[in-house]
Amino acid sequence: MGLILVMQVTNTADVHHGYALGFVIPLNLIELPKHLITSKMKYWLSVCVFVIFNLVAKAQDSTLMNKHLVWDLRQCISYAVAHNIQINSFRLSRQVSEQELLMAKASRLPNLSASATAGLTHTNQPNDKGPGSSGDYGLNSSATLYNGGAIKNTIRQKDASLQSAGLSIEQQENEITLQVIQAYLAILLDKETIIYDTDILNTSRAQVKLEQQRFQVGSVAKKDVVQLQAQSAFDEFALVSAQNTERGDLLTLKQLLILPSESSFDIAAFDPLKKANIAVPLETALADAPKQRPEIKNAQLGIQIADYGVKIASAGYKPALTAGASIGTRYKNGNPGYLVSALRNNQHHSIK
Repeated sequence: MGLILVMQVTNTADVHHGYALGFVIPLNLIELPKHLITSKMKYWLSVCVFVIFNLVAKAQDSTLMNKHLVWDLRQCISYAVAHNIQINSFRLSRQVSEQELLMAKASRLPNLSASATAGLTHTNQPNDKGPGSSGDYGLNSSATLYNGGAIKNTIRQKDASLQSAGLSIEQQENEITLQVIQAYLAILLDKETIIYDTDILNTSRAQVKLEQQRFQVGSVAKKDVVQLQAQSAFDEFALVSAQNTERGDLLTLKQLLILPSESSFDIAAFDPLKKANIAVPLETALADAPKQRPEIKNAQLGIQIADYGVKIASAGYKPALTAGASIGTRYKNGNPGYLVSALRNNQHHSIK
């Protein structure tokens, strides 16, 4: 058993490439006697974990800090899917499910344990003086032959759980992709709104300038100039509001991508004349959704996992059949070299 730590470092210059770094901290360490777990061991373990995490964090930030990033929709989706915290959490859960499946399959195999006991004595009795030794050594093995199908159903349940973990990743990827697309489209709408409001403001300012010239020659009243100035101020307010909305939507997308706050970010210009792929007809999408949507598949697997759980619980009412064997030897009051002779002549066997 061990604690598996997996960290992913991605080269943001090309979000399609990266490498993973992982290490294992044995959990058996917490089962050692307290006098063996010294403060020095704890210190160096903490230092190693801190250094590795710090190096990975710097490797990620150094490629993005103080850079102006201009990404299109495909790059945004790829980066978000690779770095989203919830998706990475589901990926770790899938690794746990893989290990649980391996453990379930390993329960079919026999186990093996060994024991060894040795001692040295020194007596000063009239009939027994001098040093002596004793020892007891053995090997034990057992296997489950039948337990009501619990092992078989446990393997099937863990396999279904592994598939469910993969579908959870796919479901979360679809959700984050949809959120990124919505934020991206909102920014595109903001940019178009800014262009429109800028044109409106320029027109208003031109009208104000023309109306002031008319007022100077006496062809219009002062109130007409003031009304156009008020309209120009309102148009300028609309432009500033649109710019603030764009900044907010860029911040939302930046948070979805989990980009460093030091980096400057913007989306690539959109070409409206670029040919797009033809969307799937509505009838086809509705017919394929029950077969392809990971949410539906995951719910169906959840029913199977629950059914296997019922079968595993029902196996407790059935008899179990196990087989075991052991071999060992012991000696007493001999010299330490007597162990070889004891292994040859003093063996005892048992099968149960």
